[in-house]
Amino acid sequence: MTDVWASMHRECRLLIKNRVNLLLGLIPPAIYMLFFATSIRNVIPSITYHGTQVSYQDFIIPTILMMSMIAGATTTATSVFQEKISGMLLELWSYPLRKTSYIIGKLVTTTALVCLQGCVMLMVALALFGSNWSFNHILALLIGIVWTSLSLNGLYLFIATQFRQQQHFMIAINVLAPILIFASPSFYQQAQMPLVVRTISYINPVTYGITTLRDGLLYGITATWSTLLVLVVLTVVSTVGTSYMLLARFHDL
Repeated sequence: MTDVWASMHRECRLLIKNRVNLLLGLIPPAIYMLFFATSIRNVIPSITYHGTQVSYQDFIIPTILMMSMIAGATTTATSVFQEKISGMLLELWSYPLRKTSYIIGKLVTTTALVCLQGCVMLMVALALFGSNWSFNHILALLIGIVWTSLSLNGLYLFIATQFRQQQHFMIAINVLAPILIFASPSFYQQAQMPLVVRTISYINPVTYGITTLRDGLLYGITATWSTLLVLVVLTVVSTVGTSYMLLARFHDL
């Protein structure tokens, strides 16, 4: 376990050192939370969701949590290129470090960062709007944040391993981010989407993350099992795929 902890410590220092990206992952969603969610309730007080009248403010809070986690996943995926550009990856393999320890350290630490950003935004939401939320609903949100972080971080790391150059990755990820958000039931329900966009939303992993968070906030843990199961499957697939691609990158060295 020694080199696993060493890998996690190194990853932690690598990610936390870049405070600009951390702030960019927290400040814009916090501003959206403060201004958008507070102002929109005067325009759209409530909507009907699954046959129930719910506050539109509560309806979009999961979307803002997701935006923060997407920003965090972008930061963690970028670390794959930082290691290669700086020569750190080659230096790591000059030491007797096991490949599995490196992969475990990267997956655990990067997921923890994405999860932390989601939890920070949840605390902001609790401070602003959470006075009427029950413990069961808050717990459901926390469970949703953990599994969404696992699947989303694995997906972004897998995408990063498909590119050789950071510039190409950043172009692709900046094009992908708005598609993930707006081709999902983010600010509106799936039934209100055009047919093409609705079809994309069914294969969009962000759809299941937002739905898990939203159903947990509005209805509690028991309403989230079906979408949580999808997130678990996505986590397994993305983690296995990322691990395989990271091993392939070692052989390229």
